[in-house]
Amino acid sequence: MAGDQHKPTNVFLFFSAMEAIAFAHLNNSKFNGFGRCLFVALGVRPSKQQIDLLRKQYKDCKFHAVFTNDIIGKVCDCKASLWLTNKDCSFALADDIVTITAVTDKEFPKKISIGRSQFSYFSFHRQFGKRSNIKTHKPNGKNHLSFLGYLAHKNGF
Repeated sequence: MAGDQHKPTNVFLFFSAMEAIAFAHLNNSKFNGFGRCLFVALGVRPSKQQIDLLRKQYKDCKFHAVFTNDIIGKVCDCKASLWLTNKDCSFALADDIVTITAVTDKEFPKKISIGRSQFSYFSFHRQFGKRSNIKTHKPNGKNHLSFLGYLAHKNGF
C-alpha cells in the first residue's frame, strides 16, 4: 500500500506496485497529485478476502480498478466490483465466448455469455443487470495492455 492510509477518498487497485507507479506518473495532473488516494498492489491473483478487508476499512471511499487491458484484467475489474458488494461470479472462456455464472445457492443461477472481443466491465454490467460501483482505468490505445507498457513505449523503450 502507498498513499493516504488514514482518510483516503479514492482507493486504486492494481496487480503490481510497478503498474501503480506508471499509472501515477501518467495521470498525476488528472488526479491533483493523488493527495487523498491510496494505491494497493494486490498481486497477480487478487482475492475476495483482500477486497473484503479494503471494503470494510475504506467503506466511504470510491474504488478504482487499474488492471491490465486484457481478458484477465477485465475479469478482475468485474470480480473486484462484485466482491465490493459481497457477491461473486465464475468466468469461463471457450471458443471466444466469455460465460459468466452467478455464484449462488439457487438451483438455476443467472448465466450470461459475451463475445471475447465485446467483453468488458461495462458490457458485463449491462448484460448482468448490476450497477457499476467502481471506475476502471485502461491505457490509451488498443496496443497497450498496461500503463507500464504504455509508459515504456512512450519513452522509446
